[in-house]
Formats: sequence, C-alpha cells, structure tokens
Amino acid sequence: MRFCDASWSVTNAEPPRWQKCMQPTWKDSLYCNACFVQKWGPDETNSVALPLCLFGIVIEYWNIDPKECENVDFLRFVLRFVKPKTAARVMHSLLTSSNVKHDTLALLADYYGYSSVLWTCLKKNVQGDPADLILQKSLYLTKAYVRTHPLSLTNDLFNAIQLADTDETFWWLLTTNPDVYFYVYQIITTNFTLISFDRILVVWESQRIFQRLIDMGLAKNKDATKSILAAIIYCGAKLCFFKMIWNIHFNNDYEEEHIRFVNAALYHKHVDVLDFFANLNHFRIDSTPYLIQSSNNCLPIAHWLAKHKLITGEWIWHPTAKFNVNTIIHFAKNNALGFLSQDEFTTLMIQCAALSALAKTSDKETFYQILEQMTHVGTHQEFCALTRELCLHCSLRDIMTLAEHPLIKPRLTFAMLREACCDFLTKLFTNGSELLHLQLFETWMDVDGQTLVVADVVAGNGALSRFAKQTHSAELRQWIEQFTYVPTHKHKKRKKN
Repeated sequence: MRFCDASWSVTNAEPPRWQKCMQPTWKDSLYCNACFVQKWGPDETNSVALPLCLFGIVIEYWNIDPKECENVDFLRFVLRFVKPKTAARVMHSLLTSSNVKHDTLALLADYYGYSSVLWTCLKKNVQGDPADLILQKSLYLTKAYVRTHPLSLTNDLFNAIQLADTDETFWWLLTTNPDVYFYVYQIITTNFTLISFDRILVVWESQRIFQRLIDMGLAKNKDATKSILAAIIYCGAKLCFFKMIWNIHFNNDYEEEHIRFVNAALYHKHVDVLDFFANLNHFRIDSTPYLIQSSNNCLPIAHWLAKHKLITGEWIWHPTAKFNVNTIIHFAKNNALGFLSQDEFTTLMIQCAALSALAKTSDKETFYQILEQMTHVGTHQEFCALTRELCLHCSLRDIMTLAEHPLIKPRLTFAMLREACCDFLTKLFTNGSELLHLQLFETWMDVDGQTLVVADVVAGNGALSRFAKQTHSAELRQWIEQFTYVPTHKHKKRKKN
C-alpha cells in the first residue's frame, strides 16, 4: 500500500512541526484525495451544468492539445479527463521546451506519480532514457520518477544532472541517494574530470555542492589538488572556490612552484586569482615578453601590475618587449612608476608619446599629472608633433590654459602652431570652442610677442568661414569679417602677417 506524500504544518503544536498525512494514496496520485484537493483546489468540473459522462464525451471529442494543457489552470480543470497517454505527451512537451512550466509538471507528477502507463508512454516519446530530461529540467519530477524507477547512474545521466539550471537536483540526489553518493565518490577518487566545474562553480556558484565534494575527498591528494586549482582558474570561477581548495594544502607563503597558477591566471585573465597571489608572502614575478604583451592587451592585468607595484626598471627597459603607450599611461596614472627618476620618467613619456596620446582623449587630469612630473617636452620635432595633436583635439580654451604651464609657455608660439597645423585656428575652434574663447584668443600674445593675424583666420582656403556658413553662425561670420576687414587709405591697415 502506498501512503500520501503530503506534510502539513501542525499549528497547535509547541513548537510548531510538520506532520505527514500517511493516508492511502488516491489512484495513481502521490497524495490522498483530500491532500490533493487542499494543494491544487477542488475539481471545478463538478460545477459544470452537464452530466459528468456527457462532459467527458465532450472533452474526448475535443481531443485535448498538449500545448493547451501546459497552462496549469486549464490542466487542473480538465485533469480528471486527461488520460495518462495524453499526460505523457504534455510532460514530454514541457520537458523539451525552453520555457519549462514547473507548476504544470508538479501537477502532473502529483496526479500521475505512480502511473506506470504515464512513464511507459513518456519513455516511448523520448529518444533514449527519459531520466536524462527529467534530471535536467525538474527536481520535483525527479523525486516522483525515482519512486518507481531506482536511479542507476551512468556517465550520461551524471552529465544530465550537471546540465540542470540550478544545483537543486544534484544536491538532493547527493544528500539523499546512497547510490548517487557512492557513484560521485568513485568519480572523485578515480576521474574527477567528469565533474563539470564550469557548471557547479560558474553557472550554479554552488558552494554547498563544492564543499560536499571536498568533504568526500576531492582535494585529498595534493597532486590532484593542483589540477583542480588549474581547472578552477580555467573556468573562471570566483576566488572563494579557489581558496576553498588552496587552504587544504597550501599556506600564505608564495613558492616558485606556484608560478604555474600565476601563468594560468595570466593566460585566462583571472585577476582575482592574480590578486590572491600578489598578496602572498614573498611573492615576486619576473618580467617576460609574454607578461608585457599580456598587460598591453588586457587593461585589468596592467592594473594588477600597477596596483601591487610590481613594475621595475627591468620591465620598463626590457630589451625585447615594450609596454604600449596606453599601458605606460595607466602606470603613470596609478603612480606605479615612482622608482624612475624625473629624467627617466621624462624620457619614457617622450619615447612613447604619452602626451600626444592623452591629447586625443578627454583625460586632461592625467595629461597634467604626467606633465607635472616631466622636466621638458622634447625636441623641436617632438614638440611639433605634440602641438599638432593639441590642435586636432583641443579647444581654444584648452590651448590657452595649457600655454600658461611653465614647460609649455616658452615653446607654444604662433610660429609653432602654424608649423604644426596650417589651419590651427579652425581646428581649435571646431573642437567645442565658443565665440568668447575666439575673442580672448584674438588678444593672446605668445612669448615672442606674436598675435593672431589675418592669414591664420583665412588659412585652409577659408576653412573657418566655411564652418561658419555650414553652422549658420552669424556671430562667427561677423567676427571673421571684422577681423579680416581691410580699411580704406584714410584708416590704418590691419597687419596681414
């Protein structure tokens, strides 16, 4: 005899507790009739103004569509007239759907849990073992299935468990089924590669399953532990899982043999693991072309080097590999180049053209931060290249502000602006300048006593005039006309060059 599976809270008990119903089950259901009604509601067909026999004929003539039965409310309404074969079709449709309706599956499991016809028909509808689908899709259905189908795990079924959306089915089987526990124990001790760390640690993020596997002996062997640590890095799991294994066999001291984990973390860009190693006692890492290239290609790795002050002169002046300009700027921005003298810092910034690169961005703060640490701004040719980038990407306001810096003021002249960019005024104005800035720039004088001239305004075949016309700026056109106006002989002519 089968007994009802329901458990109800005993509210008048001290303390409150759960008590099993223990009444005989109703037909093929997991519950007795009273508990089933209490969980899923009464049979609404009793209120239909048709004799039940006639209502059943109508339902049978209607030929229920499994898709319609995926709606749990509709299924409950017609449930007493749904045959096990139809229920199997509905169940199969749900199990193969991308959007599993768990409440509908639960209703079918509660009503037909002990139906041999249902499970037989389901097996015919599924290619292979239906347990594959059931274990993946529904813990509730799994619990119903294993009542009449003792689970004999195979590698395929074990993989199916690990393909579930959550860790619930794996956890329930691992903690309640001795056969599953023994099977997993054998895997751990013989071939732990069958365990999907990607699924358990990344998709599920299941610390409870991982801890249970550890308790079962997953990390008992130190050599196997090294492979597990590498697997954790490979799949990109959170640091907490790495530390759960690390703390079993290793301490807070860095040893040379640990370089394999550091290299793996570098390769897979697992910065949290890199941070973990950098905080170990006696950690050090040598400069290599691969590591320099990795930091060039991955900003988080460059940030890791800067954060832990791992850069030395050996890295900066490496004979065969060079940091790119963005990486150098990141180091400078994060004060990771303090070991360089001011002259060495200046040489490095000029060699990689850091100021020119920053001129192309909106990061003016870092531009001035680096400029403040430099002793000069390079040769005439190098400063001319910088000036060109300033003209192409800065506004008139930016250039006038920069011209007041002690390193820039002696070098930034109108002669330099004209050499670097023939239509510098148009470029500077179109980079977000306003007419007020143009009026201020008109009165600006460089260290050589030079000011803006008509040739600067009309440079580029009247590029500034064309811009005024395209933007319909009457004020800009008026300013250009006033500046370039050539008076009659009665008035003093404006200097053209």
